[in-house]
Amino acid sequence: MNRYLNKKIFQDDGFTLIELLMVVIILGVLAAVAIPQFGASTKDAKISALRSNLASIRGAIELYSVQHDGEYPTAAIEDQMTQYTDVLGAISTSKIDAFVYGPYIKNGFPNMPFATKSQSSIQVDDSTATIGTKGFDDPNQGGWLYVEKTGEFMANMDEYDKY
Repeated sequence: MNRYLNKKIFQDDGFTLIELLMVVIILGVLAAVAIPQFGASTKDAKISALRSNLASIRGAIELYSVQHDGEYPTAAIEDQMTQYTDVLGAISTSKIDAFVYGPYIKNGFPNMPFATKSQSSIQVDDSTATIGTKGFDDPNQGGWLYVEKTGEFMANMDEYDKY
């Protein structure tokens, strides 16, 4: 009798095909609910990075303006913000003589989080345009937009230029 019980116990171990299918279906439903949540958090992280980058760059531009008698960087903004400058905005790679200001951004301009690396350049509007008048063929090309006249710096993508 004991021998029969042991044999019966071993025969009942394992899962049926129906039980396995139910587990797979439940995991599929959970994955369908969870995966879109990761996509939303990725976009939120990029928006947070965008806001942080903009705050840092805008602060650096304002500091440049204060140290350069109210003048904003010119079309050479990348060089003027990442190298040493004199009071007139001339550029030097080392801190010598009159080149005592800067660098305001130490490791170069960050990439725009929503653009590809090839799109993360700075487009400079050196006309008399104001914010909202982008002056470029494609305002969704990515990267950054700098308005030289006003010192305004923003994302060069319509969806994200409000930050």
